[in-house]
Parts: sequence; structure tokens; C-alpha cells
Amino acid sequence: MLYEWVQWLAAEILADNGHLEQARERLEPLLGRAELRNDAHSWRILLLAARVEADLALRGTRRRRAETESPGRMSQLSQYAADTPAAGDLGTAWTAQLVAEHARCARTDSAEVWRAAVDGWHVTGQVHDQAWALIRLATCELEAGDKKSAADALSEAIAIGTRLGAAPLVDAAEAVARRGRIDVRRDRDREQPAHQRRHGLTAREVEVLQLVAEGRSNDQIAKELFISPKTASVHVSHILTKLNVASRSEATTAAHRLGLLDEAAKS
Repeated sequence: MLYEWVQWLAAEILADNGHLEQARERLEPLLGRAELRNDAHSWRILLLAARVEADLALRGTRRRRAETESPGRMSQLSQYAADTPAAGDLGTAWTAQLVAEHARCARTDSAEVWRAAVDGWHVTGQVHDQAWALIRLATCELEAGDKKSAADALSEAIAIGTRLGAAPLVDAAEAVARRGRIDVRRDRDREQPAHQRRHGLTAREVEVLQLVAEGRSNDQIAKELFISPKTASVHVSHILTKLNVASRSEATTAAHRLGLLDEAAKS
């Protein structure tokens, strides 16, 4: 298994530095191997391969090349994934990420599919993967014209990347910010005290909390924020956990006590 891990790590470094064809070559011998299908490492291989194929497909589009091999390869990766166990919270995150990368390869991804991936990684505590998903989420939000949400996602990704010392991740987030004309470093520095006052809640969770306090259901929150009811439910669950309360009414009481709703009204 050491050989597979070394090959995967080398492929990730190549992909992070834009050497996509070389990364593909490193991963190719590892895909579909039956002996890896009971190991979480097989999902790492699949997801990195999916990311590489999506990047290659988009790079091909930008250069106006003829149709690349990436869509066919992505379909093969989905078949490998169907034959690979994906249980528990990690399985949910893996599957959501693969769905999002498949959609990105086909240029049909959206903020909703990437939000599902972000939420999936958040539950598992895999913050490095969460940060990459946040960058993809921000890209979709920019394309949809939601610059504020994109700035929040990029600021969070940069904070994670800085904490981890992951320079390629930070560079990728800042590149998206430059394309979207978002000064994420300034926004992050300005909003850091507010973030601390949020008691661990993200900007999006404060928005959800405001709607919870207004008595909105998950379905109503979803319609208001243009997200799925499942994503709204995940946000509410995160809010209850971070505020250490057991119900929506207790969350509302805590929010008033901590001044979170006053802060939301000012933003």
C-alpha cells in the first residue's frame, strides 16, 4: 500500500501545481484495482482523479481544444465509485464530492452541489477537502452573481489554507478572488472580530439563524437562501451544535442573548 500512497501523493502535488497530464499518468495504474476497493485510500485516488479530469476538461475549453477525453474518463471513475464502499459520514462526503466534480467536468455544476460537498466535508472534519470545495462553491456563486457569499467562502478557504500551511490552496482561492474582484484579505481582516463574536458561526449560518429566529421552516429557509432543504437542515444542525443548544427555540434565545441577531441586522 506504500507504493499506492506515494503515487497518489505525487499526483496530488503535480495537480496542485498545474501538471495535470502528469498527475493523470500517475493515477492511471491505481484506478479500478480490486484490492483497493475496501480501503478509504481508493476514494482518495478516485476523487483526485475526478478533480484532474474536471480541471483538464475546463482547461481544454479555455484553450478551445477539440473535445477532450475527460467526460469518458469521468464516467469510468463513477463506475469505479459504484463498486467501492462508501459508508457513514465520510461516504456521504466522498459521494457528494464526486457528484460535484462530475458536474464540473460537464460544466453543469452549481452552488448547490458544491454546498453539499462543503457540508459533507465539514461533518467529517476534513478541513483541507472542505477548503477546496469552498473554492469551487465560490466560483459557482460568482457565476450566479452572489459576490458576498463567494467572498465568505473564499475567506473561509484562505483561513483554512493559512492555518494548514497549504500554499497551493491559498493561491487557488486568491486567484478566484482576483478574477471576481474580491479583496478577500481585506474582507477577512475587517470581519475577523465579527467572526469571533459569532461564536464559531459562519456568515451563512448567521443568515440561517436569523431566519430560524423568524420562525421559518427548513423549506422556507431553503427558498429564501436558494439552497436545498437538506442543506438548510445541515446549517441548522451546525448552529445548534455550535451554540450548544437542543432546539430551534433555544437557539433563538441564545442568539438574542449573545447579540448575534443584532449583528446580522447590521450586516
